[in-house]
Amino acid sequence: MTFITVVIAITAVLFSWFMQNVLHEASHLLVAIAKGYVPLEFRPYPVFRHGRWFFAYCRYDAKGKTPPRIIHIAPFIGGMIHFLIAGSMAVIFYMIHIPYWWILTIPATCALIDALFFWYGYFFGSAMSDGKRFRTYK
Repeated sequence: MTFITVVIAITAVLFSWFMQNVLHEASHLLVAIAKGYVPLEFRPYPVFRHGRWFFAYCRYDAKGKTPPRIIHIAPFIGGMIHFLIAGSMAVIFYMIHIPYWWILTIPATCALIDALFFWYGYFFGSAMSDGKRFRTYK
């Protein structure tokens, strides 16, 4: 493995991780806006809030109501679409022999990890995780 390949891989991992955070938090806010809530904060980078660290964070005014469950599953749906697109492109690029096709497996993996973390939260997560909120809110 050459030095340039390592640099490309590290850059792709960091960029893909950040873009997955943007997609995740933006999907929360897009659904919240569609439901008529007002966005208050959007931070697609690590942040310390409520006494703990978050990979990313967004906040909206729920107007004193419990937010609908779709807000909490929206990142899972968006992540699965992202995974399918990036994964399919990686397979196609591999089949037609495009160099560095493997770079597309990185965003696909980030999206898959985000989706799996939703299910981890659903069964084992804290009350603040998307999966647990989806499970407990009606």
